[in-house]
Amino acid sequence: MAHQEIRLFIVSGNRLVRDVLGRLFKTRSRIAVTIAEQLRPSSRPIFAPDVLLVDTAKPLIEGQNYVRAMRNDFPNLKIALMSMDADESVFLEMVRRGVVGYLLRDASASDIAAAVRTVAEGQAVFPPQFSRTLLNFVAQHPVNESTMPTGLLPGSLTRRERQLVPLVARGLTNKEIAAHFNLSEQTIKNHLHRICGKVGAEGRVKLLEVCGIPATF
Repeated sequence: MAHQEIRLFIVSGNRLVRDVLGRLFKTRSRIAVTIAEQLRPSSRPIFAPDVLLVDTAKPLIEGQNYVRAMRNDFPNLKIALMSMDADESVFLEMVRRGVVGYLLRDASASDIAAAVRTVAEGQAVFPPQFSRTLLNFVAQHPVNESTMPTGLLPGSLTRRERQLVPLVARGLTNKEIAAHFNLSEQTIKNHLHRICGKVGAEGRVKLLEVCGIPATF
């Protein structure tokens, strides 16, 4: 991604924020920008976005069905959230909803630009003070193979594949799942590709629908 154009979709209900972010990213090389006031079908970008950047959590909550539809259509979409409070409960809720970039209110323009590039490359960005919060959350929510649906034939998925699906349901990125199992990100990608092939699903959202597991992000 470092040598490719990043396709950025910005959504903000604040006109000033839209103008500022528009100027910020349109001066950056290798970044194509589409800007919308709301998350709705009529604001759908003309290209498949790499990163969805929103300035509040409201669009992700009120437009959660549309966000899921976007992630189904664009499986590689990354979500970044800016101008947030240092609230652990809000942070964890946004992680559950699939946010991989979380920036506080004091983030600079350079911080925002760097975060967009980082999440576009498949990495996560969040304030250092939330490192322990995230680790505690993962430790308190171990993989539960019993959440796999009974509709899958015995043996259709390997033990490792059964372990991955609940983490997908929690909205973890490939990189985060890889860190959880101490595996490479490519290995996780290969596992998910095989899982989708076995159950006949295209993308993460469809995988959860086929398996009958509700998404918690």
